[in-house]
Parts: sequence; C-alpha cells; structure tokens
Amino acid sequence: MLFDDFQRSNRNPPEHGEPLYPFLNSAAGAYWQSVRDILTEWLSAYPLDEQPTLISRFRRTDRRGFLGAFWELYLHELFRRLGFRIELHPEVAAATHRPDFRLQRGTAVIYVEAVTIYEPWEYSRDDPRLALVRDAVGRVSSPRFRLSVDARQIASTALPLQRLSRALESWLGTLEAESESSQMSPPDSVFKWQESGWVLIFRPIPRGATIEKPPGRRDLEADPVRTRSVDDARIIRTRLSGKSRAYGRRFDQSFLIALMSYRPSHGPEAVLRGLFGAAWTDPEMLRDRVIRRSRLKSPNGLWLTNKGVEYRDVSAVLAAFDVMPWSIARGQPWLIANPWASHPLEIELPFNRFDIDPASGAIVPVATGFEPHRLFGRQPGWPPDVK
Repeated sequence: MLFDDFQRSNRNPPEHGEPLYPFLNSAAGAYWQSVRDILTEWLSAYPLDEQPTLISRFRRTDRRGFLGAFWELYLHELFRRLGFRIELHPEVAAATHRPDFRLQRGTAVIYVEAVTIYEPWEYSRDDPRLALVRDAVGRVSSPRFRLSVDARQIASTALPLQRLSRALESWLGTLEAESESSQMSPPDSVFKWQESGWVLIFRPIPRGATIEKPPGRRDLEADPVRTRSVDDARIIRTRLSGKSRAYGRRFDQSFLIALMSYRPSHGPEAVLRGLFGAAWTDPEMLRDRVIRRSRLKSPNGLWLTNKGVEYRDVSAVLAAFDVMPWSIARGQPWLIANPWASHPLEIELPFNRFDIDPASGAIVPVATGFEPHRLFGRQPGWPPDVK
C-alpha cells in the first residue's frame, strides 16, 4: 500500500520543509484524500513487480525522493492514457544503464528518460539550517497568534535559539495585549531578527484565521535570498546532455527526455535557452545553425552551439514545471521537438508545444487545447476544496 490505513485527524497545513510523504499520509479532509486516492489509482496500473521500489521512493523522508517517484508515476499514467504500451526500464544494446520507459503505439516507438531538477541544497526548503528556524518558531507559545517567517538570509553560523525565542515571546506578548484591549486584530506588525548573518522577518497570524487557497499554504515560509547568480539555462543544458550521453546515441528510435523542474525560476523560456542557446531569440543564428560568439559570449544550447548542431539523438523534450500531486488537473507540459533530430517523433503528442521553423528561424508557442483534467478523468477544479 502506498498510504497507511488509519483514522486521520491532522488538519494543519504542511510546515515549511516538512517531508511530503508523512504530511500527505496523515493529512485529514476530502481535499487530501482525493490526492491519496488518485496516486493509489495510478499505482494500481503500474507494473506489479515494480510497485515496491516506487513505493519505497515515495516514502523517503526527503522531498526529492518523493518528487522523483511522483514524476515517474505521473509519466506512466500520462502515456498510458494516451494509448501507449509501456515497458519499464527496457534493455538497450551496449548500454550499462536503462531508460525509464519504452513506449509503443502501432509501429512507432519512443524511449523516454525522466529527469527532475531541484533547487540547490543551500537554497531549498530541504536545507537543514531551516530546521533551526522552525525550532525557534516551535518554542514560542502564544494563545492568539501563530507565526510566519520569511528567511531573507540564512547564515552558516549558529542561530541563538533561546535568545530569539525570548525576543519573539516578548514581541507577541505586546501584540496580544494590544489585541485584547482593542478587541481587534493587531496592526500590520513585523519583527525583524538580524544577527550574525541571519535576517529573519516574522509576522503574526491570528489563530483560527482562514487559510486562503491553495490548500497547503505553510505557516512557516522561508525563502533565502540568493547571493549569487544562477544560470538556469546552463543547469537545464547540463542535465539534458548528461542523459543524452548516457542513452541517446544507442537508440535507433525516437528518444524523448521528460523534464520536470521544481526550481521557481524555471519555465519554458529557460528550457528554450537551454536547448537553443542565444539562437532562441536570434532567428539568423537558428537559420544558419550555429551560435556566433560576440563580446557578450553568446551562450551555447544543447542542440545549437558555436560548433553547429549537436545532440541530434534527443528527438524532443517534454518540460513541466512544479507539477505536484494536487495540481495534476492543471499542470501543462510543453513539448519542444528537435528540428534536426536523427529520429524525429513519429507520433503527434497532444501537449502545448513550441514550433521551430529552421528555415525562418522562428520559434512559436502553440496552444493545442490540451486539458490535463480531461485526460486524467477529473473536474477542472480538482481536488475539491471541501473541508
């Protein structure tokens, strides 16, 4: 079983950094039960001998294990509902690794490798230093308020928990006195803690206040400020090229890389830059099939570089962003086909896509009308927002 069978009473939203599986396994209410039901339904269609391994990955305490397992289960269900016959981890001649799926419909075959990209540990909600912030909040007792915190800067130095907790209790005590005397909510007040490289902004939330949608909003929200620039396109290009080197050149059929990114800065634009480099906004480069260097050091892409066209073995990339088990009814993947692929896709897939015309150098978004909720047999507003 993917989820345990017991009476659930936990109606709290997940705390920031809380492992996803324990929360989803314990969360009460129709909303979260709907999520558990669909994952259980999807798992029942997954090959029986592969289910124990996938379940163990879901149950891992870190978010990355859970999300990686979810992405593979999502893809299996996605392609199953599109009418493909699916083989998991097929053998590939002269390869030491196996791709995730071999899809077949009619005579057409597509090999699929699933890829997930996360935030770096130092900026992610899995950062163990954020546990210190949660501990500080947990030590504070207030009958009228709970706290949200924006971690503007996280330091490597120790967080003085006792001193911070005492300061928070003193601040909240003042707010409680003001609230009790006026019988009103406190003014828009914040408490800023800045010491030894830590910058934390605390805000009071009245207990019993309605939690706005989407369900699952955290009381503790910690989003550390980035102190260095991040080349999103390079991250994507590096992950895709690694998968291509591992598998692509050994296929005599279409090869699709299914990319899920959980980095907030990623979107279709970052993927296009990762695939076409500077040519994604320069039709002349795309027509000439080469990245021309300039004083700005025009970046290479996966498919188009300063040496010309490369990685022809990757037929297409299917990219999705921040799709979670509770957002499958609205998550929209984007399909980007390689215009120079050695083995182009032989089957038209229904997803929104970017059409690339090598003759004109144009890259055009195309909305196909794909509706995920229909494919998965759910209503547009799924899961139901029922208490």
